[in-house]
Amino acid sequence: MYRSSGLFLYAATGSALFMGTANAQENNQEIVVTAERREQAIQSVPGAISALTTQQLELQGIDSASSLQFSVPGVFVGEQSTQTSVTIRGVGPTPQGQSGVSSVAVSVDGVNQSRTVAMGFAQVDLKRIEVARGPQGTLYGRNATGGAINYITQEPTGSFEGELSAGYAEYNEFSGSGVVNIPIGDRIRSRLVVDYKNRRDGFVDNISPGGEDVDAREQLAGRLRIAVDLADTLELDVNLSRMSINHTGNYLSQLNTPTPEALAASPILAAATFYPGRNRVTGANEPNRNRLLYDVASATLKWDLPFATFKSITAYQKYKSRTRADGDGLDLSLSSLAGRNINKTFSQELTVAGSTDSLSWVVGAFYSNEDDQNEFHIRFTENLLGAGPDSGLDYLQPKYSQKTYAAFADLTYSVTDKIDLIAGIRYTKDKLHAEYSSSFFANNFPNIFTPPPPSTIAVAFPLCPATVDEPDFSSTTPRIGVQYKLADKQMVYFKYSQGYKAGGVNVYSCNNTYEPEEVKSYELGYKSTHFDGALVLNATAFHYDYTNFQVSQIINSTLSTTNASSAIVDGLELETVLAPGDHFRVSASYAYIHARYDEFMNIDGLNPSAGLQNLSGNLLNGSPKHSGNVTVSYKSDDYSWGNLTGAVSLSSRSRTFFREFNAKEDSQKGFTLVNLSLVWKSPDDAYQVRLYANNVTDKAYYQFLAAEDVIGSRYGYWGPPRQVGFEVTTRF
Repeated sequence: MYRSSGLFLYAATGSALFMGTANAQENNQEIVVTAERREQAIQSVPGAISALTTQQLELQGIDSASSLQFSVPGVFVGEQSTQTSVTIRGVGPTPQGQSGVSSVAVSVDGVNQSRTVAMGFAQVDLKRIEVARGPQGTLYGRNATGGAINYITQEPTGSFEGELSAGYAEYNEFSGSGVVNIPIGDRIRSRLVVDYKNRRDGFVDNISPGGEDVDAREQLAGRLRIAVDLADTLELDVNLSRMSINHTGNYLSQLNTPTPEALAASPILAAATFYPGRNRVTGANEPNRNRLLYDVASATLKWDLPFATFKSITAYQKYKSRTRADGDGLDLSLSSLAGRNINKTFSQELTVAGSTDSLSWVVGAFYSNEDDQNEFHIRFTENLLGAGPDSGLDYLQPKYSQKTYAAFADLTYSVTDKIDLIAGIRYTKDKLHAEYSSSFFANNFPNIFTPPPPSTIAVAFPLCPATVDEPDFSSTTPRIGVQYKLADKQMVYFKYSQGYKAGGVNVYSCNNTYEPEEVKSYELGYKSTHFDGALVLNATAFHYDYTNFQVSQIINSTLSTTNASSAIVDGLELETVLAPGDHFRVSASYAYIHARYDEFMNIDGLNPSAGLQNLSGNLLNGSPKHSGNVTVSYKSDDYSWGNLTGAVSLSSRSRTFFREFNAKEDSQKGFTLVNLSLVWKSPDDAYQVRLYANNVTDKAYYQFLAAEDVIGSRYGYWGPPRQVGFEVTTRF
């Protein structure tokens, strides 16, 4: 990762147009999910699990990870440059300076994704999305302290079929996709998906003379899935996918003027143009270019045994990115950024799952080997911090490897027709090997992509000489619970579970190893379905005890990662879906989350005179206390010309802080987004036209906010503005 900013993004983008909340039923048929590694009706799962079906995804037009946040309570998803971050119930920031491990486990067709950027393409040709909220320390043990998001794509079928779509929206955005399903004989089925998007005009205006607008984006992705029946009880599913992205999203938007301390240290800042109070603008006077390539190959072998089902999932992933960007967002050439990253991950998971009349169980093992190479360069063209013109910083990370070993078991035992007992356990061990160095080069830093040879460039001092750190971490995470059936389609449950997220090494500092974070979760839930599925009412209350919460920030131009001693999260989630007939559907959700530091002391680089601050009681980043949405949709009768479905969605959240100091300037004030959608379908469902308007009131809001004390300013990344567009689809 290349931006040495303090924290990951927390999204507030608004492309969800229909509240496909958890536990809703589709045409009175209850949704079946596999979030607990076996097929279950979603209303019978003892946990907070949301599911969005194909029908809901089509109406919403979800095509990015950030769409999820307005469909599931307590979830933040967003993007900053090539990075995607997910926060669930206040848990999810990824400390920078490591290989990008998220607190939320993301999988596509059972493959744990090494990079959450894969969520962008995972939106195409989906069967459903499942979001499990809360720590998943047993079944999804690798760092799933916040939760798990599972993307299930459409499997190949035994018939020839296809779909073509094309669309256009404001900001000169073109889109097109195609799906074709081809059976090859009686035992082989194939499905090919291609998706293309190109937003040619950036929606963040550049006020620097001659500077280009930023956040334009071009993306091309493809997925080939082949299913082979090797025998009557043995199936092989091969999945090959690739995604490439070119964009100008690695920009900085300065949100305030520099502090007196920054001006005193770098007088040249007085000549720069700052633009506090202006929305969706940047002053970048250098080009921003980012390229990303992500390849995934996986093979899933499923064997139906007489007593259980054996499954093997083998996967290889390769992520490559290269970026060059304006590092200050100002009309002076104070700093330029450049970097390269290559990540390769091999993973293997084995599970055996079975059930009897009274017992359902799954046991398994997991292994992954992730290798990461990274280089990051900063060039100071002007005399910033007295470093001298054309000096630079050079960060090299030739190797950052993490091997993960895990074994797990989980079972549900029916004591009576009304009482089920739940138990599970997982052992995880992480072994890290980090090789890294950093140096300061005085004057004549010639090539931002090539480290200057010491024989020709004067080295003022090594910030960190060649260093090797090899920490090991391990944890045993159990869960226990009980489920009680109050009546037909009504139940309550209570469960205690633990989550674990591995520690790491911050390669942008020196000998900055941080400890694993662990969470203890207590959750009480109620699920109910009434009137033959016309009404769904669910409620969840939870309490988290966190230890060693991982936090990053920039101090004196150096990224530092530390562990807050403890944090506490209390929350309540309410969800309901009312579908009294074939026409109206009303969906609503509300989340109250009080996520705060319990014990934490830290120094604010923007306010150094305050010294070491006691941050106990301050809210965690990206965690508004109140959030919710209401969506009303209506589907017309079927006529000779087809039918219409319209939806209006309101999504609101209270003030959200992005830095642990909780100053008002560190936050996004509360806001509401309004989204509209209208879909026409032909009588035979062969044609479809969708009209939509996202962020109808053109609300300006931050996706992400951080600070750097060198410039003495906060900087942010903006959510999308109002965008009106259409999409035409034909099926055959």
